[in-house]
Amino acid sequence: MSVPDYTRLLSAANDYLDQGWSVLPIANDKKPAIKTWKPLQCERPNQSDFVHWFKPTAFAGSVEGIGVILGDVSGGLAVRDFDDPSAYEAWKAQYPDYAVILPTVQTGRGFHVYARIPGCTTRKLGDGELRAERAYVVAPPSIHASGTEYNWIVPLPVGEIPIVDKGLFVGDVDTDRHKSPNARWRESPELPETPATPKSHEPPVSPSNLESLGSLEAHASLGDPEPLEPPVYGKEIDAFIHNAIQSSLPKGVGKRNDAIFDFARRLKAHQELAGYEGLQLRIAMEWWYKAAREIVGTKDWDETWSDFLHAWDNVRTPFGESMQVVLEKAKLASNPICAAQFDGEPTKLLVRLCRELQQRSGEEPFFLDCRSAGEAIGTNKDSAHKRLRLLVMMDVLERVTKGHTGRASEFRYTGD
Repeated sequence: MSVPDYTRLLSAANDYLDQGWSVLPIANDKKPAIKTWKPLQCERPNQSDFVHWFKPTAFAGSVEGIGVILGDVSGGLAVRDFDDPSAYEAWKAQYPDYAVILPTVQTGRGFHVYARIPGCTTRKLGDGELRAERAYVVAPPSIHASGTEYNWIVPLPVGEIPIVDKGLFVGDVDTDRHKSPNARWRESPELPETPATPKSHEPPVSPSNLESLGSLEAHASLGDPEPLEPPVYGKEIDAFIHNAIQSSLPKGVGKRNDAIFDFARRLKAHQELAGYEGLQLRIAMEWWYKAAREIVGTKDWDETWSDFLHAWDNVRTPFGESMQVVLEKAKLASNPICAAQFDGEPTKLLVRLCRELQQRSGEEPFFLDCRSAGEAIGTNKDSAHKRLRLLVMMDVLERVTKGHTGRASEFRYTGD
């Protein structure tokens, strides 16, 4: 049986605490090593607890892993536990865009897919279960009873894990949503009192040189809404915003901030809207606020508008955007001059991929893990690691931060 690496367990515990998760030590029978974990369902532990939990002598040497407590204490975290690997592969084929952005762990016998589903409860399924409130999962780098190690195959994202509907995992519609006060809005094809012209600024003008990625899912789900008269941002864009509002309304009081960030991500997925300044989207946010205010309670417009502008500036990953989209652009792109110093097409493709990722991130660095890079260029993660290291040594890349448990390394493209 493998011996736990307590240094890695302690490091992972700190990483997960930084994610806003509540964690606990796991014994060799996959049970909590502590006497009771009920208080941790309401309040997260602190780093001083970890020093006592994750050392060889703790709990008579029985600790072999780390658990993540799900539900509200961890920001609405939920995990779809696929006991049957074939069931996971079928889900992955059905939802490829989600499969590449939702953090995923390979366990000893199946897969864990992480997402945020506020208010979700645990339920048993035919091929596993959806775990949420009052449940926990064993997380990397724990040791499974079979001797294998829990391993991230889709790393944790930068920022918050996406919020999804539980129907993504259980195959049905979230019936609680239809009981919420926003049911009338979800059924209406018209925007409430759409103003004819912006109140405080000239109608937004889209940049002519915009090359940002489009939405993978919002376009697909747009359908054919009734015409909106008169258009403010343009007929197609108004309809896109309408769809984004429908998809991002909060499900109850206390969910406003997450919903605003979700709305910003959905707008940023649109080719033209991604190039707007936040202030140009005041009318769009007014539409969202009018539809959501009876749900969110007494939060006034000024605070809501401020929260949206903050969210807009902090969106790093537009809704529905996947590595596959970036990779397809890289495959079609021409090689930059700096790629000429490399012989192999996989390395040249990696250069183009990094350039595309940098363009997507703007002036900020981008994140890339070896496994994803290897899959993208048709090699394994070890080969990708060597090629990324080569790009750093050849001044094509600058590594800003080194990756750690569940986190990709952070790079900046410096090639021509």
